[in-house]
Amino acid sequence: MIEQAKNFSIYFERTSDWEKFAKEKLLPSTSAYIAHFGSMEKAKKEVGIEKIKTRKNYTKEELTKIALENKKYFTTEKQWDSHVKNHNLPRHKAYINAFRSWKKAKSEILGKT
Repeated sequence: MIEQAKNFSIYFERTSDWEKFAKEKLLPSTSAYIAHFGSMEKAKKEVGIEKIKTRKNYTKEELTKIALENKKYFTTEKQWDSHVKNHNLPRHKAYINAFRSWKKAKSEILGKT
């Protein structure tokens, strides 16, 4: 199992990427790795993938710029998260943290256009 994950480690870094890739290539699923190692984090460590903290504390100005650049998707929390997950952009919770609510974030940001 480890050798398979090492051979395709670029897909193994993100659980969702591995799940899709493994299904296409008939490789062990994330469930199999979790059952064997106890968690995906432990499996990734065995493969040599260290957990990297990528969370960034965005300023209101940065969040506003990002939202306006992606305004088409800045409608609902669900639509926003669906859009940003593959674009390395902050999820809706970053907006809630900065603006105190999704509604206030939308009001402040979209009111500036």
